[in-house]
Amino acid sequence: MRRIAILCASLLALSFLSAQETVPAEASTEIPVFSQFEKGDILFSLSVGTAFGLGFINSDTGALENANLKPSFTILLALQQFITPNWLVGGEVAGYFFSTVNDRQLFLAPIGARIGYAFDLNPFFIIPEISAGMAIMNMSSMGHIDPYIKTGAIFGWSPSQEVCYTLHADLMTIPQFYTDSSLNRTGLFLDLIISATYHF
Repeated sequence: MRRIAILCASLLALSFLSAQETVPAEASTEIPVFSQFEKGDILFSLSVGTAFGLGFINSDTGALENANLKPSFTILLALQQFITPNWLVGGEVAGYFFSTVNDRQLFLAPIGARIGYAFDLNPFFIIPEISAGMAIMNMSSMGHIDPYIKTGAIFGWSPSQEVCYTLHADLMTIPQFYTDSSLNRTGLFLDLIISATYHF
């Protein structure tokens, strides 16, 4: 009986020592690092800002002509979804309200698709993006629909997981094509836009 008691006590002591050895191994496990964005996340942006007409490139001479536009009032809506923790795709629609130096009103409405890549610098982030689509332009009774392409970046800060604040800086290029090819030209516009972005 005494031998059985000693054997049981020995087994209990060995079990206790084994448990003690596993604790440091578990405690040394690294804490996982969580990224701001995950696959399936959605960003919905409400943006306001301004744009500057940098000029129009003459198709015949290649010269940059003055745009003769005052800075615009600009609004933009964008919806994007992450297809990986870094890549995101979506769309945008914007409205640019320009005045010419002669106080004529020019309205520009780009509608297009976006793709970007997010660099997570928690709580900050940078998203270089490119977007393309069609730009509806109207001045007085004249209207035109042209392709556009926009390249730039979003610089953001996330004070919480639900809301981000961002600054957009983009260069938009709009080639215009006419029946009379001598009228063809390419417009260049610089956007500076701030936004509140909701993260779902």
